[in-house]
Amino acid sequence: MVLTKANAYQYALCMDLQNNFFSYAIIDVNTKKSIDCKSIALTEFTKAELVKCIEDDFFKFEFKSVSLTVSTNRHTLVPTSIFGDSDAKSIFGLNHQPPFDNIDYNRIPELGIVSIYEIPLWIRSVFVMKIPRIKIVHTSIALLKGLFNQPVFSPKLSIYWQNDSFYLAITSKGKLQYFNLFQSNQIPDLVYNVLFVLEQKELAIKDMAINLLGVPADWDKQKELSKLLNQTVKVDALTEKSDQFILASQLLCV
Repeated sequence: MVLTKANAYQYALCMDLQNNFFSYAIIDVNTKKSIDCKSIALTEFTKAELVKCIEDDFFKFEFKSVSLTVSTNRHTLVPTSIFGDSDAKSIFGLNHQPPFDNIDYNRIPELGIVSIYEIPLWIRSVFVMKIPRIKIVHTSIALLKGLFNQPVFSPKLSIYWQNDSFYLAITSKGKLQYFNLFQSNQIPDLVYNVLFVLEQKELAIKDMAINLLGVPADWDKQKELSKLLNQTVKVDALTEKSDQFILASQLLCV
C-alpha cells in the first residue's frame, strides 16, 4: 500500500538517530511490517543537518504513532528499587561526569529496571518543533523491549550493531544478565569484548545462541565474525528482526 495523507493513521512513523546516521521506517501497525524505509548518512551532527532529514511533507502526516530512538553514549541501567530511593540525576552522576545535558529516564516494568540517559535538548527541539506528539526514548529502551519480546529462556547473546558502536546483551532464563554499549565498529574489538564478557560471566560461548541485529541478512562481515568466534552468528531474514530491529521495536514503546 502507498502511504498517503489520508491513510497515514494506519501506520507508525519510527525514526532512529545515531551520531552519524539517521533512518526511518513506515510500519503497518496491524501487520508490523515495514512498507518503506530510508537511511541517511549525516555529514555533520548538527541541528541544521537534522532539520534537513525531516523536511519532507509526509513527516507532518497524522500517523497512528510517531517515535524516535536516540543512541547517546551516556546512559545507565539501575534496578527499580534503587531508583525509588534517589533521583535520576544523582544516579546518573555516579557513572558519568558533569556537565549533564537534559537527563531523562524510562521505566521498563517487565524487567524491573530503569534506563537513565542523556539526550541533548537541541536534538529534542528539532523533532518536537516538527512533530509535537513525537515519543522520544533512548535506544536502550527499544532494544531491551525488543529483545524481551522474543524467547529469552535459553542463553542468548545479542549484538546490536551501529555505525560507530555496538550494544551487547546477554539474556537467560527470562532475565537480563548483561548489557553494555561499546564505542567501536571494528570486528576485532567486538570479538575481544564478547569473549572477555563471557569469560567474566563464566559462560561458555558454545552454550550461547548468538544473534546479530542492526545489519541486513546478507551482511558481508557475518561469516568473518562467525569464524573468529568459532560459533554461528545468526542474522534473521526478516528485515524487522535484522536491520530494522530497533525501528520495529519502537512499536513496543508507544
